[in-house]
Amino acid sequence: MNNVIIFSQYDLVRFYLKQAIENISIMRSKRGNVSIRICYSLSEFENEIQEQDNPIIIFDLDGIEKFEQFRLFKLAKEKVSHCRLFLFTSESEGSGSYTTLKQVSPFILSKTASQSQIETMFYQLIFCFKAVQKTKISAEKTLCTHKDKTALTHRESEICRHLLSGLSNKEIGILLGISNKTVSSHRTNIYGKYQAKNLIELYSRVKI
Repeated sequence: MNNVIIFSQYDLVRFYLKQAIENISIMRSKRGNVSIRICYSLSEFENEIQEQDNPIIIFDLDGIEKFEQFRLFKLAKEKVSHCRLFLFTSESEGSGSYTTLKQVSPFILSKTASQSQIETMFYQLIFCFKAVQKTKISAEKTLCTHKDKTALTHRESEICRHLLSGLSNKEIGILLGISNKTVSSHRTNIYGKYQAKNLIELYSRVKI
């Protein structure tokens, strides 16, 4: 059984995503092998992610604050492979935000995508998991070769945790009793060690 969790703040988007999954499910010879759970609030979405066994997570990012996005990315990362996470956004494919979100999951589409593009990606996400998993394993091996280069100092580890929690340099400085300039310097070092240009790229590379 493939358990699919859908979250969006918008009724029409929830309906559209559910319909797209039902359309591709019909193509499978075994009926009833996809269970769809619709979530209407972030708290409900979070509970479903925690309770379901290796679910497929479909997350409409529009209208959700960045901090909440990061928090749910972290939860999803703890529960499932990034190859089980689909991101739906109104960001255009050529934007910087879209590019950095691709670091969180390879399964991302803009809302300008055609219905056939969306259904094709859902089919791969739900029914071709093993093939996608091979790509994930290959990527993880590449990251492992850089393990020694990403060793953080104790202070950098502290700051990194706070960065991933969504705190600003100023907030981290107050919390740790150090200057904003010192936090900024450590942040630069952390980004350099993980070869990250921004917080989303850092999140995708750090094993929390």
